[in-house]
Amino acid sequence: MSIVRKQMLDLVKRRSRPGTGSSHIDWRGKQMKKHSLQYWAILIDKLRPLGYAVAGGLAVGVYSPERATQDLDLVMVARARMEERLHQLGYTKVGKLSIGGSTWRLPDGREIDVIDISDRPWAEKALQEALTTTFHGFPILPLPYLVLMKLEASRIQDIADIGRMLKYADSELRQHVRSVVTSYKPQDLEDYDQIVLLEDLET
Repeated sequence: MSIVRKQMLDLVKRRSRPGTGSSHIDWRGKQMKKHSLQYWAILIDKLRPLGYAVAGGLAVGVYSPERATQDLDLVMVARARMEERLHQLGYTKVGKLSIGGSTWRLPDGREIDVIDISDRPWAEKALQEALTTTFHGFPILPLPYLVLMKLEASRIQDIADIGRMLKYADSELRQHVRSVVTSYKPQDLEDYDQIVLLEDLET
């Protein structure tokens, strides 16, 4: 194992904490499919008036080479209105998320995570900026706030995603992300800098 990989694993072990991922749903037997934003277009369009941004793996794929994902993660603040709309569309609530929000199953079997970020001090600003951070017309959670969420979750995949996205960010964008981390999660600034350093050493 390279020194860089060991440092990355040490960082993940130090940051990891239980209960920061999705709800405990049994994924065994589920068929893996390659999704894109277009695959979710009809659903996303029906939810557009409620105010949301695409997050998770699909958002990571906007800021870096796409990684395989079967999930759709949406962040929002109008939780009650969003859940009411999902009920109207015939979706079934199948679990709660430990990070705030819930998992829903569509009639065709697909599932989405709807993450409530109303308790984050940056929520309104992030959703407002998402209106101009679009991909094929869909609002995408801006990189600085996606990094904040990944730092909050701190699973191995989350730390890897941060490094992957920052690898393709120019110095100006990296500095902007750093300033947002400084403002909202100053306790994580050292880890952010280490992830950037490790990614640059790997390149």
